[in-house]
Amino acid sequence: MDFSKRFLKKEFLFKEKPLISVVTVVYNGAQHLEQAIQSVINQDYENIEYIIIDGGSTDGSVDIIRKYGEKIAYWVSEPDQGIFHAMNKGIKKATGDFIGILNADDWYEPGIIRKVAAEARKAKILAEIMGWSGWDVLYCDYYLYDEELSADSKVKRFSTREFWKGMSILHQSMFVKRRVYEKLGDYNLEYRLAADYDFLLHMVNEGVEFVKIETHGVNFRRGGESTMRMRKSIREASKINRQYFGFFSEKHFSFILNNHIPSVLGSLKLMSYKCLGRERTARLRKLWKSIKRT
Repeated sequence: MDFSKRFLKKEFLFKEKPLISVVTVVYNGAQHLEQAIQSVINQDYENIEYIIIDGGSTDGSVDIIRKYGEKIAYWVSEPDQGIFHAMNKGIKKATGDFIGILNADDWYEPGIIRKVAAEARKAKILAEIMGWSGWDVLYCDYYLYDEELSADSKVKRFSTREFWKGMSILHQSMFVKRRVYEKLGDYNLEYRLAADYDFLLHMVNEGVEFVKIETHGVNFRRGGESTMRMRKSIREASKINRQYFGFFSEKHFSFILNNHIPSVLGSLKLMSYKCLGRERTARLRKLWKSIKRT
């Protein structure tokens, strides 16, 4: 391709608006589903393909989906084999350049899809000029809401590439190029709770290129699942970590320090809040600190 044609191609790419697919999976999630949907359809970027996979909800979730039917490219409500099976179904329906997965309990910050599209467009231009394949995963930071402690708690969390420590980039804060899914395949349904961690390490192992968008783009709501389920998730992720890094590796030891121990401490903290209340727990912690200083 001569220079003039390459320049014209580049000019076209500057004007092009990449299609961004967003997949929401839900099962009996009517309490927060509408907030998730609105956070997608109210983005200030119009070239979005929105897909919702419902697992056969009976709580009114389907009525909420129908309410926004004109804004949804595809939706279905039928029994599935769990969250990761539903995610696989949604990804197979997606046709966008990049695919984001937003759970029904979570919601996007305004403007995040426009920022993702801008980075996707930049990658296309560089690929055209330099003959480079472009970035594979765009990711951002997120806000954490812990409703088991307080419905108003909002904490900034920062995504990192320290993958050996655990799910250092939430799947909700990633936008993955469609060809990555086509190359690597589905989420592994052998894992009921941590298949996203397995897929993250699979991408790292295959040399997928990650690029960070410096913004807090998604809100992750923690809560609603029992402490026992969270422990099961950590045990499953620990098994995955061992498979990639080895049982006696420094990276697996780092995973234990960053997940198992905080899980136990978090459980004790939550138990204290529930039994004693937040004020008494705070007074006890203050007393304990003063004793340690003496």
